[in-house]
Amino acid sequence: MNAQWADRIVAVVDPDQVCRLALDLCDIASPTGEEDALSAFIVDWFKRNGLVGTRQEVETNRSNAVGILRGGSSGPSLMLNGHMDTGMHLRHDEVIGPVPPKRAILPTRIENGVLYGTGMDNMKSGLAAIMSAAKAIKDAGFTLNGDLIVAGVAGEVSRAPVDQYQGPYYRSKGLGTRYLLTHGIISDYAIVADTSHFGLTWAQCGVVYAKITVGGRPFYTPFTRRSADPRVSHNAIIKMGIVIQAFEKWAADYEARAIYHFAAGEVHPKASIGAIAGGVPFKVANSPIACSLYVDVRTPPGLTPRQIQRELRTMLDDTGIDYDLELFTTQMGYEGKGVEPIVKAISDAHEIVAGKPLPPIDPVENSMWTDTNLYNELNIPAVKFGIGAALRAGPDGELHNMVRLRDSTSVDDLLNATKIYAISALQICGVA
Repeated sequence: MNAQWADRIVAVVDPDQVCRLALDLCDIASPTGEEDALSAFIVDWFKRNGLVGTRQEVETNRSNAVGILRGGSSGPSLMLNGHMDTGMHLRHDEVIGPVPPKRAILPTRIENGVLYGTGMDNMKSGLAAIMSAAKAIKDAGFTLNGDLIVAGVAGEVSRAPVDQYQGPYYRSKGLGTRYLLTHGIISDYAIVADTSHFGLTWAQCGVVYAKITVGGRPFYTPFTRRSADPRVSHNAIIKMGIVIQAFEKWAADYEARAIYHFAAGEVHPKASIGAIAGGVPFKVANSPIACSLYVDVRTPPGLTPRQIQRELRTMLDDTGIDYDLELFTTQMGYEGKGVEPIVKAISDAHEIVAGKPLPPIDPVENSMWTDTNLYNELNIPAVKFGIGAALRAGPDGELHNMVRLRDSTSVDDLLNATKIYAISALQICGVA
């Protein structure tokens, strides 16, 4: 690493401009399914700041924003990836109908060295950092030996079409990045700037979303008979209680044996019940004829969805209850290969900018599904390295009991990440 490169980058990173960009990104609502307005803003920003800007339509009202800082042909190309869509937590009574409800975006502000805004931590601060990193390289007058590509992608946040929830608002889990990589936007290496609190990882979980349904009979309340064995109850919800107990027992065993070890640490795949549906709220006088359980099973790199399907079937068979099992989302997990140049570049850059080695990665950050998997699936060496939410001290100011603030990022983290991405890109792509 050329120390003068780092000095030139640091000199051109304007804190006010970088923070303003992060706030501007948060001011534009971009829930999953409605990323177009943010994409248009980002493409225009690329063009105004000397990059080749391209809008890549994925589907109606959804597009990727791509900016390219052209380099020579003698060096490797690098892609910096960040998703544009933001998630939201919903109550059960808010999910009626085909379109998720509109939510007002939070007022953006800077307060006590912390940036606030809808989706700031996941992951508009990361988007601002990778965009600003490319601008810093351009402003510092560097000519790269390979292309630097910055991609703002649609549809990464965890949603999936199931039952009545169909259409673009539910197509996610890598939608934009998969389209990107199969429609001409490719690179030799990639850094996915998703949240990791400066942890560096190249192994991520796969995911299986499954729907388990059991049946019942519609008895009117006065005619109900309580069975000593819940497995033969005419009430589908009562029978589902047995399935829930079986799933929880299976999940505890699965999580203990699915731990995956790699050079940066461990992947801890988890399994969770996310939703249950049964009966008719306005007709509680009748026992439900069906009850469905919706589960999320994270998988270590290399474990196939088919293997999870077999395990769930075995678990369900052992309950003695008739059931139907449907997998409605399946994505593999991967450990990146050939990532050494990226790992070294980020490690060196972090040492220069932060004055200390990279922090150890929390296993939780390894145990998510992110767009990193899609690059590694196509044999494009990719890592996840990003910022995240700002820390706040505990109730009595205890530093040992700090918590993360949703929809926030510290200014220092944003600026450090911008410099680290830029210096890493110089090392990976090379300088003419």
